[in-house]
Amino acid sequence: MRLLRVELRRLRLRGLVRIASVLGLLGAILLVGIAVLDARPATAEDIAWAEQMYQEERANWEEHGQEQIEQCELAEASESEIAGEQLDFGCDDMEPRLEWYLPPDPVLTDYLASAIRPFTILLTLLIGLLIGATAIAAEFGAGSMSTLLTFEPRRRRVYLAKTGAAVLGTIPLGLVMVALTFGGVCTVFALRGLEADVPSSVIWSWVRLVAVLPAAAAVGAVVGFLLRSTAAVLGTAVGYVIAVEAIVRFNVPALAPWIPGVNLAGWVSGGTTYYLQECTRSSAGLMCEAVEQSISFGWSAGFLAVLLAVLVTLGGWNFARRDVN
Repeated sequence: MRLLRVELRRLRLRGLVRIASVLGLLGAILLVGIAVLDARPATAEDIAWAEQMYQEERANWEEHGQEQIEQCELAEASESEIAGEQLDFGCDDMEPRLEWYLPPDPVLTDYLASAIRPFTILLTLLIGLLIGATAIAAEFGAGSMSTLLTFEPRRRRVYLAKTGAAVLGTIPLGLVMVALTFGGVCTVFALRGLEADVPSSVIWSWVRLVAVLPAAAAVGAVVGFLLRSTAAVLGTAVGYVIAVEAIVRFNVPALAPWIPGVNLAGWVSGGTTYYLQECTRSSAGLMCEAVEQSISFGWSAGFLAVLLAVLVTLGGWNFARRDVN
């Protein structure tokens, strides 16, 4: 435990770790600032424009409304005959209403899921990876790792203490970043007079997001042990994203259950989906359609846990057997 406390103190004192922490907090504040710009109810100008458009359409409806309904019903009957079933074109609900021309109020749960959470995941991943990598790789670059091993030659203890410090030391930062982003966006919606209630499933997804930054720090630390250079770790991360998360993921969608990025989304969201093209041949030719496939939360959590365990084991095995200059 004393070695772990020492490593935690060393982590806090590193300049690049402090810079990365500040960048993470600034990124969270930036996301809240974007929400300030996006989350706004209709302005007086929007309402005036909507009133004008509504009155113009209303006048047109009073003159040609019946004709439009008859044309709609004819089209509905024609298409229903072709389809072999009764279709509903909504012909009895065509009268214009003012809300059609007002900009819709943003929905908090949708906004969090589509506009804020993906960037929060990316931000916490980058910050965690940077902190974990620099905490380890810098010691190899400066030669302090070999000095440390003269005082504590048991490499397994050193490895576990440093990796554990990267995980434990970044938990407060991950908690603050997620709480700042989630709480800030909810507060913005409430102050704007928009619906700010979120279901428990959304809250739990943000709770799970807290684990992303320490997990990324663990990955950064382990890869730092393997590559012994912060630049090499970041370069490898960029290459991995391009090769696996971009090229393989989108060109071989059947491998989606084995892609870490997909399962990370499943972990945070409580499950995720992907699409496979299924094609059939008929007299009309080759017909293809995208069929939705599900990945459960349990699969994503188990996959990421096993992957992290394998990576940590590999890093420990490598550090125990490789020379340290």
